[in-house]
Amino acid sequence: MWQIIEWLSSARISVTLLLLLTASLQDVKEREVSDKIWVSGILAGLIIDVIDFISFPDITLLTTITLSFSAMFLLSLLTFYLGFFGGADSKALITIALLNPYHPIPSLQNKTLPIFTLSVFLNSLLVSMTVPLALFLKNFTEIVKGKKLFENLEKTKLYTLKKTLLMFTGYKTKITELNSKKFVFPLEEIKIKSSINQEGIEKKEVERKIKFLPEMNKENQEENYLNLKKMVKEGEIKNQIWVSPGLPFILFLLTGYILTLVLGDILTKTILSLNT
Repeated sequence: MWQIIEWLSSARISVTLLLLLTASLQDVKEREVSDKIWVSGILAGLIIDVIDFISFPDITLLTTITLSFSAMFLLSLLTFYLGFFGGADSKALITIALLNPYHPIPSLQNKTLPIFTLSVFLNSLLVSMTVPLALFLKNFTEIVKGKKLFENLEKTKLYTLKKTLLMFTGYKTKITELNSKKFVFPLEEIKIKSSINQEGIEKKEVERKIKFLPEMNKENQEENYLNLKKMVKEGEIKNQIWVSPGLPFILFLLTGYILTLVLGDILTKTILSLNT
């Protein structure tokens, strides 16, 4: 019996690590991951789950597998359609859920949430928080140096809140360098509005709106870059824009998975310890 349990544990961990490592390398390099990785992972997960159930036919195991898959499928769907996750990130969560419906190391199962992949997700989010902190420090340093980071931004009712969010989600760069920077996306929508005054003279005004969900369509991105460069060339706007880095979240999932295997659910344990 213990040999089967050890084999199942080793198979779940080995396949998951191999898939996430391969996907992470692709994600870092291209911000795209081949569907073949997730198809292979889902098939491997189904095979391991079937072997697990045949070896230990228990309705509790079947319920755990079903709940794990269902919960992560719904979470993946929600985060994808809200624009928080890319397709690869959503598929990765579903794959991890099938490969790891419970903590693959039996002696550590009490260190995570009942749905193991949810703990992986929370740990991954925790690790990814290092990026907003790094961006905040970068922007704060620029402000201390006297740079005007928020010049010409449209002042709305939520202006202060938006400025704060920008500090954690992006940084300023030159518009003319956008094409040379891989995986950065503008956080501003810049338009030139023309109007005719009473004297019949055309007046142009620059409208810069903060946009926290950047354009992900490559064709639209290219068209936007060309328009921005044209505005800079004609002297209509300054050669600066807020951008957000596209993060390789699969890499954070890999890190989160390893942390969950070794340390359990860090975020949940921290919150519970604060309440005791």
